[in-house]
Amino acid sequence: MLRESMRQSEEAERHLWFARSLGVEPVPIELRKAVNTVIEELFKHASPTNIIAQEVIRRIGDPDEQPESVVERMDISFEQSQRAPMIVSRSVRSPSMDFGDFSERERPSKLDRTQADRAEITGKYPELVRFMRQEYRSLYERWDSGRKDVRVLGRLHQKSGQPALMAGLELLDLVAGFWRH
Repeated sequence: MLRESMRQSEEAERHLWFARSLGVEPVPIELRKAVNTVIEELFKHASPTNIIAQEVIRRIGDPDEQPESVVERMDISFEQSQRAPMIVSRSVRSPSMDFGDFSERERPSKLDRTQADRAEITGKYPELVRFMRQEYRSLYERWDSGRKDVRVLGRLHQKSGQPALMAGLELLDLVAGFWRH
């Protein structure tokens, strides 16, 4: 009974993700190829419904789309500066500028169950682990220090339901900036 209620809970969570996702823009162009590779890796171990799969494809966008070239950006910037002499500055936070807590962390000295789980996850999902280490360093370090409450990677510690699918959905929300860590 408990397992059934947990499954229903995860299913409800997927439905909420889908409803919330409809209003979210696709992944930034610079991260699309990497996110697409990670999602493909995760979906090898998942069974998304057609509706969820289509929404994930929409959220990733076209992985082959190229960002504007430097020359195009300079032209647009020059045209805008000619039209409006006022300069407006905006602070933009890149996903790679991840500043987590800098508190000291303790590493277990012996191989315990958590370390074995992390090693298994690292072996099964190397692209995801590599992406998190590169783009979201503090989240990766929290997870690597033994914390299972880290979104995306922490989902993979679940033994029931569809942890790979849920990790993929969490990853899309993270990259879109939907939730802050």
